[in-house]
Amino acid sequence: MLRSSWCAKSIAERARDVGLTDKYRTFYSWASSMHHVDIGGVTAQVDGNDADVAPSLKWIREALVTGHSAAIRCVIGVRKNFILSLKFSVK
Repeated sequence: MLRSSWCAKSIAERARDVGLTDKYRTFYSWASSMHHVDIGGVTAQVDGNDADVAPSLKWIREALVTGHSAAIRCVIGVRKNFILSLKFSVK
């Protein structure tokens, strides 16, 4: 059977597996609403009477912080796994 996604696990399951459920719950709903342009996403981008819908430079700081944080977590994860694999391969 052909999967509809590249991963058999949902994003929520993957977040839980790596201990990031709290981050998932905080961020995913908001980001998904912005991505799919539902009413929650539009209202999240409203400042007074003006909606600054993404893509927008208004959200550049948040995008850069999120992207850098994800990259750092990836590097830390690779480092931990690489060091563990080296310890096991030496034996």
